[in-house]
Amino acid sequence: MWWVTFSPLVLALFTGFFPAIGFTRLVFNLALFLVSPWAGAMVGSWAVKTVLNFSTILRLLVYVVFVPVSWLFLQTRYLKEWVDIDNKLFKYIFLGCFLLFVGIDGIAVSFSNLVDIDCGGLNLLANQLDVTVTDEDKERYASLHVAIFEGSMIVLAPLVALGCLIGENYYRTHDALILLIAMATVYGLFSTLSLSWYNCGIPKVPLSFWHKRPSIPNDYCSQICRSLGEGMELCCSHRPLFWRLIFLCAETGFEDSVICLIIVAYAVNALGRGNARDDYVIGSAWTTILAAACKLGSIIAASLVRKLWSPPELNRDDDGQVNISNVSSFKPMFFWNFLGYTSILLLPLAVYMESQDFYWESVAVAFIGCFLFFAFSGGPKIAFQALLHTFALETDPSGKIFSFIGTFVTLFDSFILVGFSLLFHFVEFDQSILISTALMACFGFVQLVIGPFLVLPKISNLYIKIAGSDIQ
Repeated sequence: MWWVTFSPLVLALFTGFFPAIGFTRLVFNLALFLVSPWAGAMVGSWAVKTVLNFSTILRLLVYVVFVPVSWLFLQTRYLKEWVDIDNKLFKYIFLGCFLLFVGIDGIAVSFSNLVDIDCGGLNLLANQLDVTVTDEDKERYASLHVAIFEGSMIVLAPLVALGCLIGENYYRTHDALILLIAMATVYGLFSTLSLSWYNCGIPKVPLSFWHKRPSIPNDYCSQICRSLGEGMELCCSHRPLFWRLIFLCAETGFEDSVICLIIVAYAVNALGRGNARDDYVIGSAWTTILAAACKLGSIIAASLVRKLWSPPELNRDDDGQVNISNVSSFKPMFFWNFLGYTSILLLPLAVYMESQDFYWESVAVAFIGCFLFFAFSGGPKIAFQALLHTFALETDPSGKIFSFIGTFVTLFDSFILVGFSLLFHFVEFDQSILISTALMACFGFVQLVIGPFLVLPKISNLYIKIAGSDIQ
């Protein structure tokens, strides 16, 4: 729900101020960057139930209490004479409060991520409770986690958007208030259910755990900085790993920009326009539908890749050079990825069609563009992630390099989203859509042309020899 409905809510709260989307993501990711290392150390000495309760209650307070109450407070009659929803002063005051709340949310997520099922949370809980978890159990719960996550985007988010449309039809009030009520209701309901399950369904940690729990070393901060520095040095020393990391950062930033900004801008400014204003409730509804198209495309792509493609093995030759056993299996991935990034150019066409009063035809074209973008790029993303993982373990068997990779990708993603949000603020909407999608298509073309030479070890070594370089 957070991924799909957050950006329309932000636009409604700040009346179309697109940089607010980029700034909130930047603050959220900075909170992850600053708190996650400390959370990783603290989680080892906390009970999993405590971590879940802490993070859930904190997020509950943010979206059920802090954000709605602060927004409503600034809308009271007492402040109406000098602050209103369209006043710049209101935007700046509330933006500061909202960024603080988003930072608190990032702190909560820093803790909850570490105990998620897909991040080893099941193993951590099993160790604390001194129970055995089989591979079948891990696979079953991981599949359940993925199904719930994807189902919430495909089914739950559109249902909530439908409820918002019904509410707008019966109660002619501000769009931000309707979306705030929807967000608070969803968070309040599911947080309450989660807290009930955590405290009633998870057993207490035995006393033996508290006697053997690890403590945080005194030089932990310097260890974090040293680990990040070593990870950066290892990434820069491995040419294929370095370029695969750069491409991954761009891919992550572009994908998040599509979900959190581009389709939101299209849904609000094109499909949601009515009565001489942008209808953020209608825009939110269309955003959930387009996001569902994106998710369907990625699900189909992931299913096909897992069935039809097997990752090749890496080996070293007599000279110590790393080679891929079947490098040809990766070459088509660059082409499919290019098709995905060119498919997003259908969005500017959809904007033009809507301006010519072809409303439903515009919706169909946008839906196809979003679906094809993730359908074509989803498969290569899985393949390239496997390649990056192999490179990282080959470079650093201890796995410390992954901390730098995650940090770098998180920060890079924020800056791309901030840049696109500023573009949508200073440039006309139709031009912004064209420029942003054209940049993505150019990236796909560049990766198609030079990606194999930079990322695949065997081709990369050949390219280096031809260029007369001694880089390894």
